[in-house]
Amino acid sequence: MRRWSIFVSIIVIIFICKEYVICVDSFDDIITKSESEESLIYGTQLNTNLTSCKAKAIGNSTTLRIASEQINLARMRAGRAFRGFFPDIRFQWKEDTGETITDPYKAENYGIRVIQPLFSFGSIGLNYRGEMLGFKSARINYEKVKRELMLEVAKAYWNVVRQKMKESIWSEAIEQIKPYALLAEREYKVEGITKLEFGTAKLVFDEASTQLKITENELEVAWLALRHVMGVDPFSEIMVDSEFRREIYRIPYTLEQCNKMALTNSPQVESAEIVLSLNDYRRKSVNATRWPQISMEVAAGRSGEAYTTEPLDLVETWSVMGRARWSFWGNTLGFSYDEGKTNPTEIVDTSVRTHSMTNTVEVSLLDSLAVGVNRREAEVVYQQAKDNLKNTRDKTILAITDAYRRYQNAMERMILEERRAELSGNRAKIVTQQKMIDERTTSDVMQAILEVARARSFYTDSMYEYYVALSTLESLIYK
Repeated sequence: MRRWSIFVSIIVIIFICKEYVICVDSFDDIITKSESEESLIYGTQLNTNLTSCKAKAIGNSTTLRIASEQINLARMRAGRAFRGFFPDIRFQWKEDTGETITDPYKAENYGIRVIQPLFSFGSIGLNYRGEMLGFKSARINYEKVKRELMLEVAKAYWNVVRQKMKESIWSEAIEQIKPYALLAEREYKVEGITKLEFGTAKLVFDEASTQLKITENELEVAWLALRHVMGVDPFSEIMVDSEFRREIYRIPYTLEQCNKMALTNSPQVESAEIVLSLNDYRRKSVNATRWPQISMEVAAGRSGEAYTTEPLDLVETWSVMGRARWSFWGNTLGFSYDEGKTNPTEIVDTSVRTHSMTNTVEVSLLDSLAVGVNRREAEVVYQQAKDNLKNTRDKTILAITDAYRRYQNAMERMILEERRAELSGNRAKIVTQQKMIDERTTSDVMQAILEVARARSFYTDSMYEYYVALSTLESLIYK
């Protein structure tokens, strides 16, 4: 009995190792690397207000919490798949009482039963590897959701800064225009200017007032959008910068370098690669069914039976069963070998066998047609995953190119609008001085001030586009 136990244990260990070698690397190797610190694309200084907004958004995001739970669920699935490498162990106890023609009897047996797949052509290892990649996919999905959330927060944050700056610009413009509007009204009453000039002055003041009202409305919506993406109360206080930084930061990467970094670090591309690998493993797992599946079942314990008038003595009993199953051409061939032995001190039922060996061969016709369908389906899904990976890479390159060109365009436009704002300011000063010596009308001064406000507003819009382009690039190329 001990020799049999040692022999069976050695066989089980050998085949477990064989299946495990086909499996993946260690658990620590398959998971994604730990999150690196935030890569700053805006220079060496960190925007503490924006960082605080992002931190609050992470803490309040239900989507991120769900993604985190998906990681835990995938980890549990991987653990369940890893359990498949080890035998199925069952403890059992049975008691039987009854009567024969002559006297009542009783029987009892208990023991342990071990069931272990010996050879499945790597299907157990492939299943484990697939679940491990599912775990990695959940980690990548979390990173993807987090990046999308950070980009949404950045866009909403910079929009609030833009609208605050534009509100300040138009408020300042109205403060400068208002005295001249009152002056134009007095001049018109005393017929110092024509009706056309007065109408022009009034139109300039109304336009500035309308722009301020529009900006205030857009600022209100921008605040709500920022609070919404952060998951905070619509009326809560949030610290936001009052204006953009004036310096221009040129990213130290070419478009080609950005494309390479994006293809390496993009969660979308990495997720598509994992889906392709998963479908490859599933295809291999399905194809493994064409090979014989071998398993072994071993049981050992004690049993006995006797008439109730006699003492019940339990003796050792054991059994070994081997099973093989092979699917071919839609049919299934099965074979099993079963051997058991027991040495009861007394036999109540003469049909009880003290030693038995059973060989069984079974052929099932056309019961495995689904195997062929599954193989074909797995191949089609695998090809779809390959096409999806190619499309994902192409879309990533397109997104990088679009963001990079937007960054370049915004930077050039920002330089241009800054020059325009400077020239408009100088022109307004000259027109104001000319008004003092009556070389210019009141409406001319008001129009010059309005042009300054427009130029500064356009410059603010260009800075917003610049910062959004930088945020988009950062979310695409950094890991």
